Amino acid sequence: MGKFNTLDILSSNNFARQSNVVFSEVISKEEFKKLNVKSLKIVYENENGVCYINTKLSINENDIIFSNTDFIEYLFKKLSNIENLENLKLITQWSDKTIDEQTFSLKPNSISNWYGVHIDYEHDNLRPIPLGLSGEYSNKNLTPKYFQKNEFENLDKKNLLYINFQKNTNDTERSKITDIFENLEWVKIDQPNLELDEYLNEIKSSHFVLCPFGNGVDTHRLWETLYAGSIPIIKKHVSYETTKDLPVLQVDSFEEITKDYLNEVLEKMNKRQFNYEKLNSKFWMNIISSYKIESRENQYIRLSLIYFYKIKINYNIERFINRLKKKFIFRKNQILKKTKVIS
Repeated sequence: MGKFNTLDILSSNNFARQSNVVFSEVISKEEFKKLNVKSLKIVYENENGVCYINTKLSINENDIIFSNTDFIEYLFKKLSNIENLENLKLITQWSDKTIDEQTFSLKPNSISNWYGVHIDYEHDNLRPIPLGLSGEYSNKNLTPKYFQKNEFENLDKKNLLYINFQKNTNDTERSKITDIFENLEWVKIDQPNLELDEYLNEIKSSHFVLCPFGNGVDTHRLWETLYAGSIPIIKKHVSYETTKDLPVLQVDSFEEITKDYLNEVLEKMNKRQFNYEKLNSKFWMNIISSYKIESRENQYIRLSLIYFYKIKINYNIERFINRLKKKFIFRKNQILKKTKVIS
């Protein structure tokens, strides 16, 4: 695996920086200040990051537009009135929302191809791209700066399989996994409270890392594992077309994983050649920008302040309700588990 500049590492922010137009994204406060554009309006912010919408867009034919998936319906409403553009490319990232058939049907005609994360529908004009690493706005995840030295190749591996994840991000998918693997001497299971440096050390010291679905289908853990020089184990899904020709083990069920099976897979993978260029954001941007048509057509889009505040209010209400739902589900699952133990 070759060395990558941190600006080339897969992440939503790096995809945004290489796009022609950014409608919405989440970035660190420091990065937001550097942009210094008056048309960028803040939807919400916390101590580390800012979510913004660009209220003034100048779009040319063949442009690549980047957007937070949470706001694409508002973008689509503006693009639906455009008749002189037909080959815009859309990249959607950051959000945990799934792109299904109903969501895809909202795509305006001006967008020829849509590239996104958490794809759950197959169509010739809809393609999955990697979620990649978290942006620098996060202090809970491994970000590109942790991998800038690229020192993770050919390290001694002490664990055959490593497991470490928050159960409450997808309790249905994750709750039974530790039961399958606990007390197995070839599996190391940690609680999700390690310092990031310690967590990274465990990943790079393991041959395989289990990467179950989280809030969305794709996970940062999958790409953290690849950059750390280890092999992610994932369940088969259309979104994971992105991992073809990478050292990734896809299974139908985590229950089929055994010590002998992993050792057999490891032996085969050690003999294979992989396309590590797929871990470079430029690889994907070259694919996205490859088809162009001869046209000098352009369009200017402006969001009024009233329209922006409508978006902001609706989104923050939805965000508040979703937080309450997650808390309710978490408490309910806790009660159910306690009830099972008592019975």
